[in-house]
Amino acid sequence: MTAVSEVPGIEPCAPLTPPSWTREVLPNGLRVIAAQRATSLLEVRLRVPFTGAPGAAAVLVAATMLSGTSGRARGDLQMALHEIGGQLHASADADNLLIRGSALTEHAERLLGILADVVIRAVYPADAVTVARARIAHAMRVSKNQPGLVVHEELNRRLYPEHPYGAASPEAAQVLAVDRVDLTQLHRERIRPAGATLVLVGDLRPDVAVRLAHAALDRWQHTGPVPEAPPAPSFVPGPADIVHRPDAVQSSVRLAMAGIGPLDPRFAALQLANLVLGGYFSARLVENLRERNGFAYTPGSMLMHRRLTTLLVVSFEVATQLTKAALEETYRELDRISTDPIQGAEVDRARRYTLGRQGLALTSAAGVADLITELDDQGADLCWFAEHGERLAGVSATEVSRAAARFLAPSKTSGVVLCDKEMVHKGHSRTGRIR
Repeated sequence: MTAVSEVPGIEPCAPLTPPSWTREVLPNGLRVIAAQRATSLLEVRLRVPFTGAPGAAAVLVAATMLSGTSGRARGDLQMALHEIGGQLHASADADNLLIRGSALTEHAERLLGILADVVIRAVYPADAVTVARARIAHAMRVSKNQPGLVVHEELNRRLYPEHPYGAASPEAAQVLAVDRVDLTQLHRERIRPAGATLVLVGDLRPDVAVRLAHAALDRWQHTGPVPEAPPAPSFVPGPADIVHRPDAVQSSVRLAMAGIGPLDPRFAALQLANLVLGGYFSARLVENLRERNGFAYTPGSMLMHRRLTTLLVVSFEVATQLTKAALEETYRELDRISTDPIQGAEVDRARRYTLGRQGLALTSAAGVADLITELDDQGADLCWFAEHGERLAGVSATEVSRAAARFLAPSKTSGVVLCDKEMVHKGHSRTGRIR
């Protein structure tokens, strides 16, 4: 007879214990956050506020700022990084310019010296700008035809009228009109230490890492007021707008609801409510739209944080002829989660998932550096992170249900459906939830 063994029980989630860390503001206004973790590499993140920076110029600044400085040509920069096992990359989004990189920990001083050289003395060589401009313009022409970008921009345009968050990605012609004079001016105006944050994670005592940052970046100076982004407009619920895309065989659906940021005491409850709705593979939207009805392959929902606002966004792609049915099921799930009590077992599954995911963020130096950078952008830190683990562990199903009722009701939504309008309406009566 075959022996039957008992399925082992699930161990309790371990508390989230962040590494030792410190934070200091340098005399030039640069905030430095350093954390110690046993690793061979020093991870570096420099976050510079960029909300409202001109889109075409911001993209090109990120693409070319590592192309040379007044003291180093591009090849010299790359050689200097190669010698220390290092790398640096820049990117820009609606909120920040982010320089991220790493190098062998014993060369921390040299890596920070290279970083300082870039932020203080980048020259944007004309040949590098020309090449990057052509490459990015081509990418913009291609991306403007991608449904994912189109529906994303249409949603932002609706939610953030006359605000930088609502601006579309630049057109190819706008990119081609930018020259190195525009880039040096934008660098001079916006890449400044005041308001910026430098994150260092490696096998260095935090106080030593801060001292190295001070020595390298103290000469980074800038005078004048720090540009401030206008406040984001209030969220206005309403029917989902149809954006016509002739002959589309698939519809892209985005439904948004106003959310709350990490510092709000209700955030843990909303985080779990979002997971129950669509935030992971065991969520209700996945079970309904994918498993039960076969409408969408990867339906889901997520909390999307920006510095000035937080949204909860439901998203999925669905065959054109199934758009109405999928939307009706989505609104049905929103109605159910916002009116019926959420059961404790569902909350516990979501709780285990998110605690496990958050624990993974602490398993690598790169993960810790990214976590600190994201938290800092939201006004939080690693102390908040550890405390949030305790809040997640203690939040009740009643509190999660209350958050769902407050934030996830169908009447709280606004959205966009990118589709062939005539095909979606064909054979169906129109409802008040899409227009």
